[in-house]
Amino acid sequence: CYANGNGVPQNYVEAVKWYRKAAEQGIAGAQLNLGNRYSDGVGVIKNHTEAIKWWYKAAKQGEAQAQYNLAVSYYKGEGIPKNKTEASRWYRKAAEGGNTEAMIMLGEIYTTGLIVEQDTVEGLKWYRKALELGEVEVNRFLASFYENGRFLKRDTSLAIKLYIKAAEQEDERSQLRLGDYYKEGILVEKDHDKAVY
Repeated sequence: CYANGNGVPQNYVEAVKWYRKAAEQGIAGAQLNLGNRYSDGVGVIKNHTEAIKWWYKAAKQGEAQAQYNLAVSYYKGEGIPKNKTEASRWYRKAAEGGNTEAMIMLGEIYTTGLIVEQDTVEGLKWYRKALELGEVEVNRFLASFYENGRFLKRDTSLAIKLYIKAAEQEDERSQLRLGDYYKEGILVEKDHDKAVY
């Protein structure tokens, strides 16, 4: 309530005080939020090492967003040394816990061989799981793969269908791309009205 100003005046310092009380009692959601406050420097002095400490406590309890935050920290080396193995492990835990951002990252990691051995089948599996859970921009990723024949057999017809699907679901990048394609006649017939739309 203090963090969002619900029923009380917004007060980040007071929010941190209550997050800390709950976090110290082992409440995973409070540990996640306290870690987020330290990471962003909201209500406390920014301290990524302290953020890691609280995310780790929440992550051990299965808090998927905290697991994702740890993965990103290991990947970037924020508050802890860079460690691709640990990043990959925490991305997987977060994805298995239902975090769609982690699913998308695992898709990228495996299809590109970014921090693990390249495995296109595994990468596409994670992209599709994220798509099943409503991450509409995955349609754009898959469309791009079909358009360029990257990771999937080239199929421009399917690529356009996926761009349209993503665009209809308010994915702005797909909308922009389709506008350009209809304007220039790329993969589709030129159509000024559709480009403007």
